[in-house]
Amino acid sequence: LAIILWTIAEMLHQLKAARDRTERVLQENENRLRTIIEAEPECVKMLAADGTLLDMNRAGLAIIEACTLAEVRGRSIYPLIKPAHREAFQALTESAFQGRSCTLEFELAGLRGTTRWLLTKSVPFRDEQGRITACLAVTCDLTERKRAEARLAAFSQLAQRLGLAATPHETATIIVEVAESLFGWDACFLHLYAPESNLTIPLLTMDLIDGRR
Repeated sequence: LAIILWTIAEMLHQLKAARDRTERVLQENENRLRTIIEAEPECVKMLAADGTLLDMNRAGLAIIEACTLAEVRGRSIYPLIKPAHREAFQALTESAFQGRSCTLEFELAGLRGTTRWLLTKSVPFRDEQGRITACLAVTCDLTERKRAEARLAAFSQLAQRLGLAATPHETATIIVEVAESLFGWDACFLHLYAPESNLTIPLLTMDLIDGRR
């Protein structure tokens, strides 16, 4: 009987040691994965089926202008998506829970109002039993690329339209309209300066009053 009890005790000890080793390995793997995700320069986030934010790395928090994860965890990400893209983003999240991967370009407004263009790739996140428990998405910032494309298109349009201008006033109007599309403004003027005579020649002055030019 003593031998049997000793054997059982030894088996229990070995089982506990094996379980402790497994838990330690799992914790080390989790810490390693968290370190990799936090070092990732792109946004990495996990969403519930209803769009609730479950987790997000530092790069993602910077994009949505959140100071800490606690500030946004448990809140829906959908209100930050611009209305024109919200339905498509919801469909992307739902697709992940249906086992599909999706890609989407969309516009987002951060908590402090900054607007960004983003590209996200989503995949289903599964637990050890293979059940889909979250939507895992990696998102990169396209804002600078979009701005460069807009500048290129604006300058191309400027060159084409200036070739059709017949008067200095028409030329000034075209320049001001293109400048507005690039920079935005509430009021502006465009003057010519003649250095040989030190004269300033007004061509166009515009203002925004009660929503009208």
